[in-house]
Amino acid sequence: MNIEYLRQFADLVYTKNISQSAARLFLSQSALSKHVASMEQELGTQLFYREASGVELTPAGRSILPYVNRILAAYDHILLETDPNHTPEYSQLRIGHMRNVASELLVSTIRSISRKHPDISIQLKELGMSEIVSALGQNEIELGITLKPKSRVFSSDISFQPLASDQMQVILPPHHPLADSAGLCLYELAKEALILPSVYYYHDYARQLQNYFQRYRIAPHILCEYDTSESAILMVDAGLGVSVLPKSEIFQKNELSTVPLTDCDPLLELCVIWKTDHISPGEKEFISTITQLVQHSF
Repeated sequence: MNIEYLRQFADLVYTKNISQSAARLFLSQSALSKHVASMEQELGTQLFYREASGVELTPAGRSILPYVNRILAAYDHILLETDPNHTPEYSQLRIGHMRNVASELLVSTIRSISRKHPDISIQLKELGMSEIVSALGQNEIELGITLKPKSRVFSSDISFQPLASDQMQVILPPHHPLADSAGLCLYELAKEALILPSVYYYHDYARQLQNYFQRYRIAPHILCEYDTSESAILMVDAGLGVSVLPKSEIFQKNELSTVPLTDCDPLLELCVIWKTDHISPGEKEFISTITQLVQHSF
């Protein structure tokens, strides 16, 4: 099987659009379609559903994706081992990240890496906390930037580098009576309309926050739950209530007040994760760069 066909297959999985992948790979759309059809003929099965809006993997396509990613990674390693000066033409780094988590830090890291290696292709994929671990296991990404509950232990096939503890912040409208506080305790939020993280997207973090309320025997007035920090900030800005967010998710400059939550130990730590049995020179450099830059952000 042609190694470049496998690269094209992987790119099409990422873009889900033949015209976009063809442009990225400097191919005509007809040539890319022909190469995909050739793979399907060789394997004896359909790999993509073709629709007007784009393409989607079939069950067969999803089943071979982890193996395609391993083959491409192994091939690039062979090239690097046999010629240390060789940089793979389509070298790429796929990173899963939670939306708005340490956004400025992630941008700074990518900027630093791309200046040193202008030919590298960095692909970002927004995922939930648990989805990042799953994508790593399925070889859909090489690295994950995530918030790890301090109590959580990853399986032995996943390595991680802690970057910083993530302090909890209470987000309030600027004219709220508590807005000028140096710090706040949970009991001071008992009568507030709260906008809290959803269990679906934040999972362990949301559960731990619930446990804190139970420990202090507080029955919170939960107005609604958020899936993104953007939603929480917009609702607080609209005067609907107050919210509790990790510091790393306060992603934009605004007029809202932020006050540390003082009676909760940091529930989360920002970390980068990767598969224990595989780490490339590019991944090592990314981890080293983000570790150095985090000292200036937290």
